[in-house]
Amino acid sequence: GLVRLCTEAYKKPTNASRHNVNSHLTNYSLNKHSDGYVRGEEDDITGGNGSKRSLSSVLKVRLSNPQ
Repeated sequence: GLVRLCTEAYKKPTNASRHNVNSHLTNYSLNKHSDGYVRGEEDDITGGNGSKRSLSSVLKVRLSNPQ
């Protein structure tokens, strides 16, 4: 599976922030233009720190750091 991450930290939507799609949507076509977008390496099987990662790499990190 594939995990897509927002490029900005989530904040509860308000009228002022509702147009900030980078913290509310994980759509690649929107987030690739964000300053916070990190392109992952195609051959990085660990998932690295990119905005798109494999599900297995995200689960591995979460299981090793259960906070």
